[in-house]
Amino acid sequence: MKIIFHLGTHKTGTTYIQDTFDENVELLRENNVRYFTLHKEMKFLHKAFYPEAYGASSSKESKKEAVDQFYAILSSTSYDTYIISGEDMSGYIWDWTERLHLLKDIVQ
Repeated sequence: MKIIFHLGTHKTGTTYIQDTFDENVELLRENNVRYFTLHKEMKFLHKAFYPEAYGASSSKESKKEAVDQFYAILSSTSYDTYIISGEDMSGYIWDWTERLHLLKDIVQ
């Protein structure tokens, strides 16, 4: 299984890439690729990366919960490749360390 995180920073064509994936979701699935957007199917990950947007604080427990939920979704499907896209995963420069740790937890 391969997991691709598209972290596209703001103003780098992320919306175009996401729109292209959305328009070709059936073609992707035919090729055993599952595409998720961070703001839709993976909103719980968005909350883990950007809790302030939801009036929540960042906690180790909420991040673990998000990682567990992520794995539950992956284990309930059988695609070869998963693509998760969201510019909010890139965050701001002072958030990089924390966000990279979360990504590390997800892929381990």
